[in-house]
Amino acid sequence: AVGLLAVAALVGLAVVAPPDRLLVDATSRIDHPLLISQASAALGALAVAFAVGGRLHPAERLSLWALGAAAVVGVYLLSVGVVDEFQRQVGQRPLEELQQSAQVGLSVTWSVLGGCAFAVGLLMRRAPVRLSGLALLGLATLKVFLVDLAAMDVAFRVLSLVGLGVLLLLSAFVYSHLQRPHGPGQPRPT
Repeated sequence: AVGLLAVAALVGLAVVAPPDRLLVDATSRIDHPLLISQASAALGALAVAFAVGGRLHPAERLSLWALGAAAVVGVYLLSVGVVDEFQRQVGQRPLEELQQSAQVGLSVTWSVLGGCAFAVGLLMRRAPVRLSGLALLGLATLKVFLVDLAAMDVAFRVLSLVGLGVLLLLSAFVYSHLQRPHGPGQPRPT
């Protein structure tokens, strides 16, 4: 089963939804609604298969890896969907503007997903979920600094940095708020 999932993941990434789907180009045409495509079906089925495999056998060593793979494939699915939405607009708006907007949309998607995973990991007291959220937030931060800022106008640079800063500060506040030690006589802050 693990071998079949690995082959399915390779086919999904090499044929159905290759990494170049994360870039807007001038030649590809997208004629499907948001997240309703062959790539969405294939990646969604793959994510579900990984998640079910991880949940059916929680005592197995590979269980945590399978759940992590499900999360990665889910993030990739949403990322392809976001970029496809901008790819649909090729010909209606300037290509360079669409490419910048798609990359900013991708960064926002990763930041929001990372922040949500981080918060869920804190609330459920699940270190792997919390660390995955932090990793995705870190990846989004790196992408903003290395890719997005190089291609943006000054106004968009400022807005991106402010938005990312607010999200990171909010994550730090939530973390510190939920990690304070509470004595037996002290109520938990709301």
